[in-house]
Amino acid sequence: MQKWLRRQKTKNEIKYNFLCQSKIHKIIQHIGTTDNPCRTTKSHWTFFKKSLNKEISFSINQSSTFYEFDYDLKLIQKNGLNKYEYRKKIITRQHFVLLLGCDT
Repeated sequence: MQKWLRRQKTKNEIKYNFLCQSKIHKIIQHIGTTDNPCRTTKSHWTFFKKSLNKEISFSINQSSTFYEFDYDLKLIQKNGLNKYEYRKKIITRQHFVLLLGCDT
């Protein structure tokens, strides 16, 4: 019998929440952790590219408790238009990319 091992959490994992409106399922939600928020954002935006309404949020300050997360960095797309927020204030795309940790 094989034992299943739980994945060990590393210090660099960041909690995220992805929401998307879908024609079939109405709302799709992914909640998880990532070691690369830039890659996670790009892959979600690529996979759900046909959906014009989606949102991804990250708890980059990692000051959350076990169940309550402070998603302080957000990318919100409504009707194909992007809005970037950091701590509930609108920021530029360049500032968002820097906070996300993307190289370009």
